[in-house]
Order: sequence, then C-alpha cells, then structure tokens
Amino acid sequence: MNDEFGVFAPLFRESAGYLVLLNLNDASESKCAVSLVKKCCESVPDATGDICRFLQELNWRPHLVGAVAVALLPHNPKTIQQLWSAIDADSWVTPQLAAVAFLRDPKFTRRAGERLGFRRSLRRDDDEDSSEGQDGLTSCHAPLLKSGKAVASLKRLMELLPQSPDWFVSGTLPSELRQLLNDDRNLPGEYVEEWLRRLRRNLSEV
Repeated sequence: MNDEFGVFAPLFRESAGYLVLLNLNDASESKCAVSLVKKCCESVPDATGDICRFLQELNWRPHLVGAVAVALLPHNPKTIQQLWSAIDADSWVTPQLAAVAFLRDPKFTRRAGERLGFRRSLRRDDDEDSSEGQDGLTSCHAPLLKSGKAVASLKRLMELLPQSPDWFVSGTLPSELRQLLNDDRNLPGEYVEEWLRRLRRNLSEV
C-alpha cells in the first residue's frame, strides 16, 4: 500500500481519511483529514512528485487527496498544471479540483475562461499584454470542458471572483457548453461554493 499511495498512504488506511475530504461535512473529522494531508506533505522534503502522480491517476480518490495537498502548500506551477489536466480529463471530483484551482492558481480567471470558451476575448487581452502566456498554461489552447458538472463548477467560481472580468459578465458560453448545462440535472454550482467555504475553514485551522 505504501508503494501505491506513497507519502499519502495514511489517507487510504481503514479510517478512509480521503472519503472525509469528499464533502468536508463534519468539522472535527474534516480538520483531522486535512491535518493528515498536511502531515503527509511535511513528512518529506518535497511532496511535488507524489502530488503530480496522484493527479495523473485515473481514479478520483488520489485526485481528491492531491488537490487538498495543493491547497495546503505554496503555489507550485507543476502541481497547478496537473490539477488543470485532471479537470480537463473530467475527473469525477472536478468541482473540488476547480475550487482548489480558484484558491491557489493566480491565473485562475484566465485558465477558467479558456475552458469556458472565452478565447477570443483572451486573445484580445494577449494583444494588450504580451507578458501573459509565458508558463505554457495560458495559450488559449486548453480544451473546452466535457461535462455540465465541470461547466457549472467553473462558471460559479468565476461568479465568486471579487470582480469578474467584463468579457465574462457580458459574454455567452458557447452553444456546446450551454447544452452540457441543459443536459446535466445535477449541477454543482452551489456545492462547489459550499465545499470551497469548508475547505477555507479547514485551512485556517490546521
């Protein structure tokens, strides 16, 4: 088990700490689970490799643990890139991954905008500020989202920005993304906002 889950093996033992991270419902259990992720990260000089490996997995369980680790640690371009890659692959826990991206990625607005189809507006921004796009993640080549769950999550998080950009406020989602929203009856807009609130509470307590 240690070989499979690396530094985060304690999250996958009988107590199933990773399951608590799914909803962060119970305050005391949530604090213990988030604290355990932090302790695992601190047990090695650099947890970047384990986090990236977790976010590259097909299973949502490692994604969830990896995302909370990203939320706990200082900004790291490598883990942020893998976080967005898992979102692009339509991870089952995309709402949680998106919430962590909102919290930790300083270029969240742009990267979310790419995936929500506001690429023409972003290209205009490039003309005005050629310094953007130097890290390989902001080139307007990110794929459009694959599910209504993902669209609803990023759309709601964009609405939570202190000041949403004009192109988002006045713009319209592409027709294929609007169709995804229409087809998915279990949209997590309110859920992603609540999970983000609970995550922030736990981060302030560990």
